[in-house]
Amino acid sequence: MHYQKKLPFSFILFILTSSLVFAQAPGTMKWEFETGNFVDPSPAIGTDGTVYITSDDGTLYAINPDGTEKWKLTLGGVGDADSSPAIGADGTIYVGMGYEVYAINPDGTEKWEFDTGWFVSSSPAIGADGTIYVGSKNGKLYAINPDGTKKWDFETSGWIFSSPAIGADGTIYVASFYGGNLYAINPDGTLKWEFYLGDTTSASPAIGADGTIYIAPWWEGKIFAINPDGTLKWEFLIGVFMTVYSSAAIGADGTIYVGAWTYKLYAINPDGTLKWEFETGYFVDSSPAIGADGTIYVGSLDDNLYAINPDGTLKWKFETGANITSSPAIGADGTIYVGSDGIHPSLVCSFHISTQISESALIWFNKADCVLISAPVSRIRAMASRTTSVFNSCG
Repeated sequence: MHYQKKLPFSFILFILTSSLVFAQAPGTMKWEFETGNFVDPSPAIGTDGTVYITSDDGTLYAINPDGTEKWKLTLGGVGDADSSPAIGADGTIYVGMGYEVYAINPDGTEKWEFDTGWFVSSSPAIGADGTIYVGSKNGKLYAINPDGTKKWDFETSGWIFSSPAIGADGTIYVASFYGGNLYAINPDGTLKWEFYLGDTTSASPAIGADGTIYIAPWWEGKIFAINPDGTLKWEFLIGVFMTVYSSAAIGADGTIYVGAWTYKLYAINPDGTLKWEFETGYFVDSSPAIGADGTIYVGSLDDNLYAINPDGTLKWKFETGANITSSPAIGADGTIYVGSDGIHPSLVCSFHISTQISESALIWFNKADCVLISAPVSRIRAMASRTTSVFNSCG
């Protein structure tokens, strides 16, 4: 979670397939869902397709795949929602709100709450044994047992905005905002090593298949690759004193993807050399998400969601009519969820594709909205917030 001003937020949802398709005739609004205030964090998607979002009204919402409310639960006050939900193997939803970490049953009842003593902006990570790891602005990383009791806490050099990442051996990696350190913490809560990143850090670590940890500090203008033993593998210079909010994402072939205030998304080879760069129209704060076919999805403050082929060429882009700072999430069925700074801050709408709308909205590209054809190039056109968007394919 990066440290930034709260922005009006609405969702854009669309479903992609690997087939060549055209949109059917223009449709009508399918559904809309209104929260009580701004929505800043990213959504989480349950195995049954339920979408979980938190709003600045202090409420966690569960939305059915058809856009109806499943349930809602008020957990905090206005301005308390910074943490994105995480979902356990048993369907329990874990989320930070205010000073607390909450465990919520799939039916919307509260299971337990854990008081960290200060605000929680970090999103939880869940270990293989069910331990919940989460950072607090009091500078501590907490390990919480599945029953809500404290396992241990570890004190860092300052606030934690970064969300923890867990290695294959159970090592927990987290960065401190002030102090600019990346910490490797053993599963028993003892320090394994720390690495000085040189600046404040709000991005979260990403871990490669070989255990390499990738992270970019805020103002250094670099992405670091750190070996599992805490030594530097390499560093890649994006730009001197260039802001990087984006957390890295790692492709199946080991390519590292990260955005920056250079207006670009970078693809970096595992050896630290540049593979390609893709230029958007403005800052890239969004962290990339990678589809099963290798397509990279990333938002930009130029109001567009980009789908980029693995070779760095544009697959399609979709204009939301508002900035995208949130990171896309991809459901098990290929549905892509991404947030934008909507004109109506608490409105989530769903439309069939190719429909004219007057505000940033939640747009659902249903498989029923696409028909298989035999053609070398296929397009879907969607009109959103005064702009026509062209999609080269449904995915």
